[in-house]
Amino acid sequence: MVGNAGLGESAYAGMPQAARFRLSLVLTHACPLRCSYCYAGRSQNRHMPSAVADRALDRVFQTLTTGAQLDLVLFGGEPLLAFDEARRVVDRAREM
Repeated sequence: MVGNAGLGESAYAGMPQAARFRLSLVLTHACPLRCSYCYAGRSQNRHMPSAVADRALDRVFQTLTTGAQLDLVLFGGEPLLAFDEARRVVDRAREM
């Protein structure tokens, strides 16, 4: 979903419609545990820009049929470390 961030709405024309879709957004790679065996480490302390999350939601809602179900999964190191962004994304999805 992220790879086509520069495409306009016309890019979605002709896409098959879906009755159910699962969207997983990795809001952050940050994690408070600092496990010694973790492959991610501190160098992976990155956050998804709001524009990327918005674009993913836009694209998904272009492919859902009326009355369809979206399963929105917030994932990451610990997605609640990006609580404000998680709330924003969920609120936006509900509004759509």
